[in-house]
Amino acid sequence: MSAKESNNTGALYNLFQAILNHKELYQQLSNLFIEIIKELSNHEQFYWTHNIWFEEGSILNFLNESDFDVILSCLEKFNSIEVQEEELLKPICIEYPEKIIRFFEKRVNITIQNIVLDIIY
Repeated sequence: MSAKESNNTGALYNLFQAILNHKELYQQLSNLFIEIIKELSNHEQFYWTHNIWFEEGSILNFLNESDFDVILSCLEKFNSIEVQEEELLKPICIEYPEKIIRFFEKRVNITIQNIVLDIIY
């Protein structure tokens, strides 16, 4: 049984860390990397955001537009955007600024919706 099938987020995070520790394999492992991010986020485990920095040699440099869409989708579920998450947004902002605008628009709309629901209930 795989870590995903058994909902073993600890094993997924260990695999995530192993990928980050092997820069020479970033290109080959970028798809697995994104799948792990999706699975961790589905389990509301967002500590992965603290381990990715946008710098020369970062795995972010090996991701494509659809990978960035996945990251944005995962971050939509995250409660607060701090410096670690801002690092994830940098390469997306450089390459796809319109995606960042839509991302924050969605976050603002979700916040407004939650405020309205709190007022109603």
